Amino acid sequence: MAESAKAIPKRHWFHVPIQVVVGGLCLYWYWHIPVPNKAVLWLGGVAALMALVEMRPLHKAAYFLLVTALIFTENRAIDKDRHEFSEAESAKRAAENAQFSKIGTTITDNVQKLLDKSDAQFSATSTQQRKQFVATMERFQINVNEITGGTSFPVVHAPLIAISPNTFPLMMRVNGRYDLQDVQVEVVKLPEPGFGTQEWAERSLAGKNSNVQSAFLGNVSHTSGKQIPISVTASDDGTITEYSVNVYARNRMTHESLRIRKNATTGRWESSFRVIDGRTEKTLEQSKPEWRGFVILPPK
Repeated sequence: MAESAKAIPKRHWFHVPIQVVVGGLCLYWYWHIPVPNKAVLWLGGVAALMALVEMRPLHKAAYFLLVTALIFTENRAIDKDRHEFSEAESAKRAAENAQFSKIGTTITDNVQKLLDKSDAQFSATSTQQRKQFVATMERFQINVNEITGGTSFPVVHAPLIAISPNTFPLMMRVNGRYDLQDVQVEVVKLPEPGFGTQEWAERSLAGKNSNVQSAFLGNVSHTSGKQIPISVTASDDGTITEYSVNVYARNRMTHESLRIRKNATTGRWESSFRVIDGRTEKTLEQSKPEWRGFVILPPK
């Protein structure tokens, strides 16, 4: 026993500052966790001292506590490092996702802008083409109307200016915006035996109806009208004299009932007319009031 006691060095005071320093580091690292491996470095040094240097049991117990503290410190350092790494990776992934999202949004916005611009250009081009097409069709329709006469129609009337007793000239005006083309007029005094029948039409075409007067007027202006080289006669005894007037033009054929009388009260000549479309039999115009006196161009 005496030899064993002599084997242990008496001067063991150098363990105290080492233990104080290591203990101080453990306390410091408790609140300020170090990076991994720092605690392991000190742990290795303390373990080496415990293995190589002889010491009293009290110092061994102190070193054991310090080793345990360093182990827990290193464990906390590893956990902190992993946590920080995980957070850094999460932040990195979030930043990358945000960047990719931004790039995707930019690409989507640019593509949408291109599509919007393309749609706007297509819409503008379509609108322009549609306007040009409408303008072309309007110009075409105007040209067709100028060639055919459009919806214009003729009105034949007697200005009631006597060129001989009870005899009056006829005039034609055009209701509409376009001139009438290739106008031919046919005037028949009624009553006419068999008027309107097939036999009467055949005789008229053969020139055998002496009661039919016709004239080719050519083009009739919608602004000035034209005088018809046909005259009509009427009775001055107050009875009504009626004429059937057929007008043939490029755009349509019209039938007009023209009546003339001498007003028994005023002693003045008066006329009345009604124009009917030859295809639809729709009334295009009629005199208002029904009976009128002297007029050159009846108002529309």
